[in-house]
Amino acid sequence: MHTRQIPRNPARQKVAALAILGWAASLLAPLSAQAGPSLYANSFVVSTSQADCLKNTRDVLIRVGMKQQDITSMTYKNDAGRDVQNGWSADHPTENISVVFECDARNGMGAIAVSGVNNDATYEVYSQLWDLWMK
Repeated sequence: MHTRQIPRNPARQKVAALAILGWAASLLAPLSAQAGPSLYANSFVVSTSQADCLKNTRDVLIRVGMKQQDITSMTYKNDAGRDVQNGWSADHPTENISVVFECDARNGMGAIAVSGVNNDATYEVYSQLWDLWMK
């Protein structure tokens, strides 16, 4: 029986951490307090190259209000030990909203996650990103 170690992926770790924090905060918040953090996430099939998958993502992030200086490239080490870009993360300049976008062409999947404190603003950014990226 052969096993393959899956490399750590910062994007998945960040999405998981955001989801856990949102869930934990909702348990700790009193019932009369304002709504807690929201998380919107979706996955998709990647049938293109890694470069093609990521090609317009940075522009889409900017179109929904992210500033260039707040967008960070996410990478992982491939089997040869080289850094390979697999996504972007961004923080909104005026809202408490974070975005993670990941493409994994090798495994044929991708994901987008948007978290924030204001549910309406968070959903608006998520909807815009999904609509623009899926075009």
